[in-house]
Formats: sequence, C-alpha cells, structure tokens
Amino acid sequence: MTRSHYRDYVLDSAGNIVSGASVRIEDPLTDDLIAETLYTADTGITTVANPITSDTNGMFEFFLDSPKRVQIDVSASGFSAGRQVMDLVDAASLRGT
Repeated sequence: MTRSHYRDYVLDSAGNIVSGASVRIEDPLTDDLIAETLYTADTGITTVANPITSDTNGMFEFFLDSPKRVQIDVSASGFSAGRQVMDLVDAASLRGT
C-alpha cells in the first residue's frame, strides 16, 4: 500500500526554524482533528499523535492510509498562527501509475 505523505518545516516570517510548534491535522470543513490514523512512515507500523510537534529542525511529517483533503494549522508561543488547506495524494498518483 502506498500511503499519502506530507512533510514540511515550520519557519517564522524571517525563515528561521521554529521547533516545538503544534501542528494540527484537521478536517477543513469542521476545524476538528481528522479521525484517520497518522503514521510516522509509509510502513504504517508506528502511529504519531495529532497534533504533531515540530522537531528541533522545525520539521514535521505524517502519512495517511489514503488521499484526503486536510487543513494544517500551526501554532507556537510567540508567533502568529498559520493555516493552509491541501489535498494529499498517494505517491502512485504523482507517478501516474
């Protein structure tokens, strides 16, 4: 099974890394956390909690079992919150297979 994958970095307006940010993976229609399980890798063995916390490099990533529209809501103490909606697709779709 090829899972949908998303990886990004939390940066401030000057491009500096923001570690320890809270990253909520939400349903864009309700602003609630999505019900689907988030995984740390394509293997689907280890799950990750939602919200995710950005690491020391500001990075966060997750995998989903299937393509889905999600809203990513990022917040950190001392920074303005950010939000974006996107459609996650599986890697096979990107390859056209």
